[in-house]
Amino acid sequence: MLCGKNCRIAILTLIILTGLGFYISRNYLLMPDGKPMILITNKAGDMSGMEQRSPKLDAPDMLLEMHGAPGSGCPAEEVLSEQQLSSLPQQTFTTHHTWSKDAETFSGPLLADVLSLFCPGRKFRELHLRALDGYAIDLNFPTVDQYRPIIALTLNGERMRVRNKGHLWVMAPLDDYKVPARSLDELLIWQLYQITVNVTG
Repeated sequence: MLCGKNCRIAILTLIILTGLGFYISRNYLLMPDGKPMILITNKAGDMSGMEQRSPKLDAPDMLLEMHGAPGSGCPAEEVLSEQQLSSLPQQTFTTHHTWSKDAETFSGPLLADVLSLFCPGRKFRELHLRALDGYAIDLNFPTVDQYRPIIALTLNGERMRVRNKGHLWVMAPLDDYKVPARSLDELLIWQLYQITVNVTG
């Protein structure tokens, strides 16, 4: 079957829109100076650096290792428990995301509140987040914070296990902000176990 003029126009339009969508999704989180707001520093599956994992995480109920880089004004190290994270105000929302066909419900404290629990009275600027599978990112916190990301403790009302992206999963209410598809995927780090505060303001 031959493709007529209208068919060719439709195909060309689809190609252009697909390319435009990809461009928007890849450039959505660029800052005015062109630098990325989120930068992948280690790919999933690359386990280099895992030897730095605190042995305190092996204790029951201990979930999140926090570090303050020299000069950040934050403590050098603290490990937060599930009880500490659960004691913070909990945010609950339902949103679509890349890894599920259906919208799912997440609940947990704001990333901002977790940072303030660890290092009170500071304005956070640059963070480093690392997952158990080796995936790691650097991020510009003030820009990312506008999307109100949480450290999710539960998914659809149930605690998450490591095998299903737990125990901790950074998630944001994507539907509320109508962000382009996949544009925040790099932020949504699952199996989170470590946050380092590199720079404060």
